[in-house]
Amino acid sequence: LFDTNNSKITDNDLWEVTVDNNGKLYLGTVKFGLLTYENGEFKNENKENSVIKGEAVTPIFKDSKGNIWLNYSKPKSEIAKFDGTEWTIYTTKEIPVSNISVIDFAEDKEGNIYFGGGNGVYKFNGVSWSKVKVSKNGITVRAIDINDNGEIAIGHNSGLLVYSNGKWKTYDDKNSELQLSVVRAVKYIDNKLFVGYGGGFGNGGLSIIKNGKWTHFNKKNSKIPDHMVRDIEIDDNGTIWMATNNGMIKMVDGKIEPIYFREGRYKNTILDIATEGNILWVATNFGLIKITQ
Repeated sequence: LFDTNNSKITDNDLWEVTVDNNGKLYLGTVKFGLLTYENGEFKNENKENSVIKGEAVTPIFKDSKGNIWLNYSKPKSEIAKFDGTEWTIYTTKEIPVSNISVIDFAEDKEGNIYFGGGNGVYKFNGVSWSKVKVSKNGITVRAIDINDNGEIAIGHNSGLLVYSNGKWKTYDDKNSELQLSVVRAVKYIDNKLFVGYGGGFGNGGLSIIKNGKWTHFNKKNSKIPDHMVRDIEIDDNGTIWMATNNGMIKMVDGKIEPIYFREGRYKNTILDIATEGNILWVATNFGLIKITQ
């Protein structure tokens, strides 16, 4: 565990963690901008000393070329891309929207970059940004994932949208097996769509959709430690890791194992996970955890 007591990390409350192709970590805070970790040293890039002109940095995303994308906000929201040498900043001058709202990034197999947030979904083709037409307007996008077949899954505050075979399908908790209306995480893994819910009332937890069949995991029928699942990742061994409000979920061959780090209630809030070979980096509200498998 790296925290302010045992390292030079600027803040324990870490909302994002992404690792680049060289093993450099990019950590998002909501008060101190961007933190990086390289060669055993933490550095703070903020509005005083860098192009990161916002106190809050979330989300952070690595694309297939190794570029790092992030959104910074407070006071103004803009998108930054780092190619390993220099930063490029995208503002409302380049993006056709009055205010930039980013909650998640994604990439398709052609290398187009997508982001979604409070004003829908936008796409960058390497030259210009455009708005993506989806089947439901006025949504707040919480998560996006795109598989190699071009299927797009969008989790939002009132359901799930899936683009497949040239058509959008709208799922909500009334017309489908969706367990809660708020979808916080989506991830395509092995021809399955993993759906993580936003917690709160009801069962929530995790649903897995394969060929139209739904399988649900909640605290009543499984060892899931919490009904909010906010990040889903898979490592090189095929182990699936999920971030929840009460520890992590480790899933191997469909079997769930909860992982806790501290004793007590509200002591295991996990906000983001990144995989790097046999290393797992875990962003929490009590510091950065490194797990070597």
